[in-house]
Amino acid sequence: MKKINIIGFGKMGMQISSLLMIMGYQVNIFTENFLLKEKKFIISNKIFEKFFKIKQYGKYELFENIKDLPKNHTIEVLVEDLTIKKKILSKLDYDFDDNFLFTNTSSYDPKEINKNAYGIHFFNPIHQIKVMETTCSQSIINNDAKFFFDDLNFVKINSTNFLAVIFIFILFVNLFGMIPYNYTPTSQLCW
Repeated sequence: MKKINIIGFGKMGMQISSLLMIMGYQVNIFTENFLLKEKKFIISNKIFEKFFKIKQYGKYELFENIKDLPKNHTIEVLVEDLTIKKKILSKLDYDFDDNFLFTNTSSYDPKEINKNAYGIHFFNPIHQIKVMETTCSQSIINNDAKFFFDDLNFVKINSTNFLAVIFIFILFVNLFGMIPYNYTPTSQLCW
């Protein structure tokens, strides 16, 4: 079973965890106060099963101490505060030379968060807007991170500037009521 860490368990962290579990991943979740969020997570998992028409076969494990997270590819989904992101990530007992660090930020250049970070920004709600924006090069998507990107049946938008692309994409959809170019679930948009 493929494994991935999720750091942060707000609305997007919960949705990304549900998505990964639908994809069959073992999701290691770093969060505090899981009991306060457990009911929402159960609902999120049911929503993803319904929309993706697949029974969830992945699993999750909770970690309240970030130092206990196993060394894996990681998705950071913390509050949009650069200081908090850097502070929490600095507590990890491993670096990202051998594993990917993806950040779901839409406010910062991923390299501001960590020199090895790549952006993967999902749109909310993930199960309805199956679009993912990434700063990963086509080479990374097709080779080193193929394990992850091939599992996602999402439109992938390659970008170096998250904010501009999100704005253009949303504007285009709102003005014309459609996704630009010839959309198929596996198409990739490049701006």
